[in-house]
Amino acid sequence: PFARNVRSLGEAGSINTEIEATLIQNNVSSNVFSDEAMEPIKRLLSINDINGLTQHVEWQIPLDEINKRKDLRDYRIFTIDPPTAKDLDDAVHIQELEDGTYSVGVHIADVSYFLEEDTALDLEARNRATSVYLVQKVIPMLPPILCEQLCSLNPNVDRLAFSCIFKMNQDGTLCDDKPWFGKTVIRSCAKLDYPTAQRMIDGVIPLTNNDDFLTTLSNDVWEDKRRPIGQDAYKLVKDVLLLHQLAVPRRQLRLNNGALVIQNSKLTFSLDHHGNPNNVSIYKIHDSNRLIEEYMLLANYLVAQELLLLVGRAAFLRKHSPPKLSDMTNIKLLCEKLNITIDFKSINNISNTIKHLLLTCDNEIIKSIFNALLVQPMQLAKYIIANNESSTNWSHFGLSIPYYTHFTSPIRRYADVMVHRLLEKGLLLGEALAKEQLTTDQYIDILTKIADNCNTKRETAK
Repeated sequence: PFARNVRSLGEAGSINTEIEATLIQNNVSSNVFSDEAMEPIKRLLSINDINGLTQHVEWQIPLDEINKRKDLRDYRIFTIDPPTAKDLDDAVHIQELEDGTYSVGVHIADVSYFLEEDTALDLEARNRATSVYLVQKVIPMLPPILCEQLCSLNPNVDRLAFSCIFKMNQDGTLCDDKPWFGKTVIRSCAKLDYPTAQRMIDGVIPLTNNDDFLTTLSNDVWEDKRRPIGQDAYKLVKDVLLLHQLAVPRRQLRLNNGALVIQNSKLTFSLDHHGNPNNVSIYKIHDSNRLIEEYMLLANYLVAQELLLLVGRAAFLRKHSPPKLSDMTNIKLLCEKLNITIDFKSINNISNTIKHLLLTCDNEIIKSIFNALLVQPMQLAKYIIANNESSTNWSHFGLSIPYYTHFTSPIRRYADVMVHRLLEKGLLLGEALAKEQLTTDQYIDILTKIADNCNTKRETAK
């Protein structure tokens, strides 16, 4: 066969060379964003050279845009993320109501405001479809100026958000009140990380009725840069505890309803001064991680429900099919050795039995083995358009719910951008008009191609 030399990547075996080769092999674009793509942001900020810009950028939300939105800047809203996070997609708040219920808000970065549909920047983001996370760096879906600044819900600055606000009972169930969805302007009061939130849950950072306790806390316990601005610290601690108190029974409800918890170990790396990995450890999941997970899962579910109501067949969903019976051989052999009776004639019977086993088994070794074996036959979740599947095939097997979507990470997933756009159009047009305009064969075809590309790029990103 004939071949031609396109370009040299560097010395084989070099970390940077091998990373570059892997990115090319998987069709991951790591190029800088073109001048054409960056033009709208240049105009927005009145800056000529913007690619790679890292310093803080001042930007004021136009007053006419604020007037279009619900103003939540006085709410005690905050973020909880990994310690090194720069792209802050989501923020939360909680308010205790007079009737003993709670109003909970999930506020997501309004990326679609900056990403005008079908512009050069939008087409580039659509092509990339996802941010790619490597050990040493991130290949972002959006320019860093958007990821880390204008879109990111950083503390003590006004930011645009798309919010989902719902009411919950003390037992983790949803109230009958319809959730509220809409565009908002928020001002996060604190950039918490998971370790700090966990110290609140554990009582290391105490619950008090004033802020005097702050004088007794070292910077190691609660860093100054993560303490609230413009809000009382003790009230923020109470908010975290309230969110945790509702998240615990909410999680148990999910598990009781058949949701799977497959504990895949995630690795975390430390880097030397050259940016190369020099140590590895298992990333530990704590209650503070699970707290945020519960509210993101719930917001995604509620948005899927609203999408199906408003835009019907155009809904952009996240489907997870059950494992194939033919791939369950190892599970069957293990059950026989452990004298566990499962009817292997039906995937539903298998699933229900295994879910019950994982929920009730006290033997951590057996649970770990089942978890490991479950990963092998598990099918990948994928994005679909509701029109292209029967309603019985919209379901998410792992979460054991009839429909699901991705709404909460538009900075790093293009699918979430599409969900934002569809939800906004549905809210603006109303159910009847939205279904009429958004369910044409031509538009369904466009959505299908975008969903297919998101699936492909998500898989190659792994």
